[in-house]
Amino acid sequence: MHLHADDATARRLEGEPNGKTEAWHVLDAVPGATALVGVRPGVDRERLRRALLAQDFDAVMRRLPVRAGQTVYVPGGTLHSFGPGTLVYETCPGGWRTARRWPSGSGRRTSSGCWTSGDRPGRSSIHGLSVRVDDSVVRTVLCAGPCFALERWTAGGNGPLTRTFATAQILSNAGAPVTVTCGGWTGRLGRARTLCRPRSARCG
Repeated sequence: MHLHADDATARRLEGEPNGKTEAWHVLDAVPGATALVGVRPGVDRERLRRALLAQDFDAVMRRLPVRAGQTVYVPGGTLHSFGPGTLVYETCPGGWRTARRWPSGSGRRTSSGCWTSGDRPGRSSIHGLSVRVDDSVVRTVLCAGPCFALERWTAGGNGPLTRTFATAQILSNAGAPVTVTCGGWTGRLGRARTLCRPRSARCG
């Protein structure tokens, strides 16, 4: 069970400039797979603490069904866990160094200090918002927030996908190997491989 601070709590408790908001895009899930995301209404800090120590997670948390193609957005300050039987692609801002886990078996502190009372449960989306860029390219916004946007780009046929971005981009390949050209660099990006692209670079 994981819990990360939001920005305000990270500055107050950890001396860190930013907390951690994350999103999971479910690549694969067995039938009946679920994720625990957020705390049920009316649960106070003491009841939450007792349930976590007893590992009675369903007594205090929301359990969401998940399946391949779904995206779950998890704001900082939200208690969460996924699996078993799931393979997810997770994205989040960099720079976060501290995670709280229950039960605490790795020397990390067991604490509910990062939990945001009135816990935001996170949001899930099955399809996202798709826009056809041209005849062979579809851009799907899976989720977006103040920290990042998670998008899926699908290209069919042999046509190139060209895009200029004003911010740094993390490009991960969930399909067949592709050739990527970025600035003066060209390379092969295989399945399940990731490339970090600098801001203002034209890539295709």
